[in-house]
Amino acid sequence: VNRRTKASVKPYEVDMYAVVYNCISPDTAPQGVVLRGLKDGLYQEGQQVEQERTGALGVVKHMSEGPDVEVDILRGSFRAQAGVVTVDKVDCGNPDDVDVPISLSYKELLGSGPCQPQWYCTHWWGEPVLGFISCVTEQAKHRGLGEKTGYWICGYALRQHSTDDEMGLCEVVESPFYRAMNLATGILLVIDQKATVFTRIWCDFELFVNLTSNNALLDIATVPTKKNARHQARLLTGSRLPYESPSAQRKRERHFPLELFMAAMRVELQNGEVSREGDKEKILKFLWGDSRGNGQLEKANRRLRSLFAKAAWPEALRCGIVEDFDRCNPGTISLPAVLGADEQRTQL
Repeated sequence: VNRRTKASVKPYEVDMYAVVYNCISPDTAPQGVVLRGLKDGLYQEGQQVEQERTGALGVVKHMSEGPDVEVDILRGSFRAQAGVVTVDKVDCGNPDDVDVPISLSYKELLGSGPCQPQWYCTHWWGEPVLGFISCVTEQAKHRGLGEKTGYWICGYALRQHSTDDEMGLCEVVESPFYRAMNLATGILLVIDQKATVFTRIWCDFELFVNLTSNNALLDIATVPTKKNARHQARLLTGSRLPYESPSAQRKRERHFPLELFMAAMRVELQNGEVSREGDKEKILKFLWGDSRGNGQLEKANRRLRSLFAKAAWPEALRCGIVEDFDRCNPGTISLPAVLGADEQRTQL
């Protein structure tokens, strides 16, 4: 079900938010949680427990007189000081703390052994999971990656009941995201149809780290849609793959949606938004004050735009829009100008 509306979701509409809410959160707290600081009263086994603000739903595990109540989770995650908890629709107060005796990531639930991340996935959680899988599958096919290739996907890698402990108070260079990117060969950027991924500051941070690293690869994938029909995933790569001819690369990249090229060539990495209070301040501090030197942020912005401009050039040439790429907003995007602004580019 949808976390906010509680309406049923069709399989092709299921996104990471829904997967975490309905499946990962309940399964990765196998002993439930303890809500501390609720109002004193008689809590009966089986009573329904809800926290409206977070959407969390559970049932009382054992009879209790409060203020600490053990709850089995059915959906979502209960959060301390995140809003009133009701038990059978009765207001029982805002929990002071939420204890999770056993908190796992989904990856730990499937297997306890370590897994080396070869590719790091940057994506918006609102992208349908089936489309995301298609993008990963398409990249793995073209890169010749085997079944044991490790992809780092935050929704599966992080412990959803203890994200504050894993990343809430640390500097961004101490975050799981930064550490995983430093272990990976490169990033697979999955772009949703509205390019929402570019408006999320953590995704922008990940792109910045990739674009300012010397040897990190960046692959870009999306699943085009037309009249509500899903199509084959499309993959862009910064250069030809080892087995490809120039014509094969052009054919592979030809049907990447033009509207996503336009969105990417207007990106300002520093303008992304965030859900967690305080995260944006930490990330902007890193983007603007990175020890690698002043000007890195604008270089990263120009580098990202030029990657898309280069990939868009063959189709733009075919359509006669190289000098004026956005026909709905004439004069706003010139591919030669975008490429020329990237001072790091030495070849096409």
